[in-house]
Amino acid sequence: YKRQAVNGTEDADLTASVAGTLRRAVACVAGAGLLTDADAMTVKPQIVSRRDWGANESWRSGEPGYAPVRTAFVHHTASGNSYSRQQAPAVVRGVYAYHTRSLRWSDIGYNFLIDRYGTIYEGRYGGADRGVIGAHVLGFNTGSTGISLIGTFSDASPPAGMVGALTRLLAWKLDVHHVDPQGRGTLVCGYGQKFRTGQRVTFPAIAGHRDANFTDCPGGRIYRQLPAVRTTVARTGHPRSTRSTPARRPSAPTGTVSATTRVSDSTSRGRRTGR
Repeated sequence: YKRQAVNGTEDADLTASVAGTLRRAVACVAGAGLLTDADAMTVKPQIVSRRDWGANESWRSGEPGYAPVRTAFVHHTASGNSYSRQQAPAVVRGVYAYHTRSLRWSDIGYNFLIDRYGTIYEGRYGGADRGVIGAHVLGFNTGSTGISLIGTFSDASPPAGMVGALTRLLAWKLDVHHVDPQGRGTLVCGYGQKFRTGQRVTFPAIAGHRDANFTDCPGGRIYRQLPAVRTTVARTGHPRSTRSTPARRPSAPTGTVSATTRVSDSTSRGRRTGR
């Protein structure tokens, strides 16, 4: 399948920024609960909402499912790399149309998309700060979040702005869910391909699609950068809270629950990856 704002905002006053960071760190250690999970300990990057990129919500069906996030999978859309900044939202709409109108999924499969200019787009409906179950990696949608870089990166290197946006998004998103970017997360395979159904598989907290499925995705050029991305994300994020993050029960259960995570029923409508 040939399958998309911007820099995170910073406090203008350096003194206020440092004071705020120290206050959050103390509150985290003391368990004072001054922050919500959505606030996290890392600055949230600017994310283009579904409304702002023009999602036709009538194409979406059902209600989103939720689960604790253990791992982030990085993808590429395997589409063209030469789109303009003005064309990028249309590319996102194209991915959405393909997933919902052609594949008949319940929504766009990815949780987030990033264009070559570093613009981050909200993907699947349900809340950017929530553990929304996507449809981006066969067998391991539950317990993961999927971020797709718009373009093909098998031979071409992703632009620096795109990689920078990826690290900022991961730093915030993993912090929200209290995931160590240099750690590992265990998921239960909900539909066998590279791994057998029901198998418990441990992935890096920041993994590539090819780690879970037989695919070239996210392309060799970005896959080889993932170790450096993990290091950068770990440096970017602030101390992570040890508080648990409860997940809202999906309206339509998609499998059994283990002590680690819910099994993803990858064969159900809107849960399956088409690549």
